[in-house]
Amino acid sequence: MITSTRPIWITDLELAIFDKITNQHAPHLLKKRLYETKPPETKAEIENFYRFRVAGAAHDLFIVQVCAYIIGQMPDPELQLFLS
Repeated sequence: MITSTRPIWITDLELAIFDKITNQHAPHLLKKRLYETKPPETKAEIENFYRFRVAGAAHDLFIVQVCAYIIGQMPDPELQLFLS
């Protein structure tokens, strides 16, 4: 049986990694938001939130598709595998 000594991914781990990187490379960044965000409350806010999230997901998908297409055009299979 193999036991991993790596920490299990949780949100706190990701935040700790992010804090470590920003402290080292960008210590001038704010550590906390100036204002806490509030969840959408009105029907219009909820509708705008959904539209924003869908548009963001579509944009991300487009970027992934473009990158995948370009990687697929490369003649070197090892480079394709590395980049993917």
